Amino acid sequence: SLSGREAFWVLAVAGLVVIGIGAGFAGAGLWLVLPFSGLEWLLLIYAFRASLDGGRTREVLTIGASQVVLERGREAPETVYRFQRAWLTLEWIQPRFRGYPGRLTFRSHGRQVDVGGFLPEEERMTLFRELQQILRS
Repeated sequence: SLSGREAFWVLAVAGLVVIGIGAGFAGAGLWLVLPFSGLEWLLLIYAFRASLDGGRTREVLTIGASQVVLERGREAPETVYRFQRAWLTLEWIQPRFRGYPGRLTFRSHGRQVDVGGFLPEEERMTLFRELQQILRS
């Protein structure tokens, strides 16, 4: 939930701490700690970047009279799924193992697409119920 600016400052402070600790050990003669602390900081940067990129991904669902369109992407739709509303099946798939989240899927003509994978399970279940009502009408 961090913005880009907030993530930058968190990484800057973490970098100062990690490099400071590494420099302290290097000053005590344990210089091999310094490259590993730098590597640790680079790994943290990579993890933050992956998290921020994943947070920008969005899904837009448009339900028309005859067609349901699911667009998925970051800045603009990268993947577009089109379904004929009359043939669309909405399913809630229970997880095989306890503690795993359920899945909300669209099925039509041999294709299956998961919907709302970014949502917590409670919100995905609410979306499932709302979509059931909308698609019935």
